[in-house]
Amino acid sequence: MRKDAKMIKKRGYDPFTGAWNDSLTGDFLWSRNNYGEARPDVMTPLTWSVSKTFYEENTFLPGYSMAGNICGRFYANISVMVSMLLAMGKDMESALADIGGLLGKVTTGLDVPVVPLARSMLLRALPRMIGLGIKENQGAKKCRPF
Repeated sequence: MRKDAKMIKKRGYDPFTGAWNDSLTGDFLWSRNNYGEARPDVMTPLTWSVSKTFYEENTFLPGYSMAGNICGRFYANISVMVSMLLAMGKDMESALADIGGLLGKVTTGLDVPVVPLARSMLLRALPRMIGLGIKENQGAKKCRPF
């Protein structure tokens, strides 16, 4: 395999099949719950490009994506979300309960692969998390009640 083909495959694109599959990028738990409701069908390349750009600009942990494309469908990276909560001192059960709105009812004993996070990485992510929270609050204030 050529060196450039290996690099592309690491990013989730398989140059031999033409499929984009972020599940190839590491040991993560992916979920379509909630994300699949927002984009129920296979995404067009433009939709994926815009979504990917948004999530890259709003990621909390550089190098780890909060969302992914698995064969054209939009998925949430549960492992990254849970790992951040664990790094903040939560236990697995509490972390899963906190993101229950995203996952729905979580099966007891669910094995979630965890991203190793040093506290220093979490501290670097904190300003991004606060900034995104401020943006969300500002956006919510601009919405008309219904």
